[in-house]
Amino acid sequence: ARWVVWESAWVTGSMTRYLASAQTFVELYVSLASDAIVTLDLRLANETYLHVMDSTQDGIWDWDAAMNQVSFSKRWKEMLGYAENEIEDDFSSWVELLHPDDQAGALARADNFFANPHDEYNSTFRLRRKDGDYKWIMARGKVVEWLDAETPKRIIGTHVDIEKQKVLEQSLSETAKYLEQEQELLTRASEMASIGSWHVNLTNDSIWWSDNTRAIHGVDKDYVLKLDEAINFYKEGWSRELIQERFSECVKVGGSFDEEAIIINQEGEEKWVRALGVKSDEGDQEVVYGLFQDISDRVETIRALE
Repeated sequence: ARWVVWESAWVTGSMTRYLASAQTFVELYVSLASDAIVTLDLRLANETYLHVMDSTQDGIWDWDAAMNQVSFSKRWKEMLGYAENEIEDDFSSWVELLHPDDQAGALARADNFFANPHDEYNSTFRLRRKDGDYKWIMARGKVVEWLDAETPKRIIGTHVDIEKQKVLEQSLSETAKYLEQEQELLTRASEMASIGSWHVNLTNDSIWWSDNTRAIHGVDKDYVLKLDEAINFYKEGWSRELIQERFSECVKVGGSFDEEAIIINQEGEEKWVRALGVKSDEGDQEVVYGLFQDISDRVETIRALE
């Protein structure tokens, strides 16, 4: 009976130890299997990430801020004409490629981003290509992993080639500058030829004169214009009647007018002027635009020759 009890206890103990070992084995297997699955998932995710890095038209940069290690995608380097092994994956490589005129600003924007990591990183600068020329780049980035609430662990960003955009901007800037110069020349030419401009808005009964038009009338920039009084500058008689008639026709039937008449300016001087006008309907606005020229010298010259 004792032997039976001892044998039963030995079997029970052995089974307990066996089951415990089996459980440990199963737990270990599950743990290893889980690690393998995680490793596989990470490997597949990394392969997908690398595939995206290589296939996108934009350059990708990936910065492990905790380890201070950066990697540049193949496309990042190709955009500048370099092979993958010709640029070291290091922050200093980017700094060395920066245009001298852009370096201080680019570094300042990078520092500002690290001081405010919850904001998105945006920067525009030029990087040196392999052939020695520079390419305009727009860089963007964002923190994707954090060590804590305020400390970035990993930052991923892009480089976009904006060379064509910058060339277009420069072209537009040069065109605008050219037009500005042309406008200045036209303004000077108008001053030399004593030509001014004006317009009458019939919708709100307002009138506007350019500086030259004011000068011909002998009034300063602070002079308050009134539509119903402007006609009174024309000399009473045929001059005033002619302009009233031609302006009224222009308003009623459209078209334009071009007449010569006499005005008496604010200083009491008589001047021969040429008045031109044309009606334009701008949506719900009815406006007459015109030019105004002092032709007194020409009239006096013609009279002297008669």
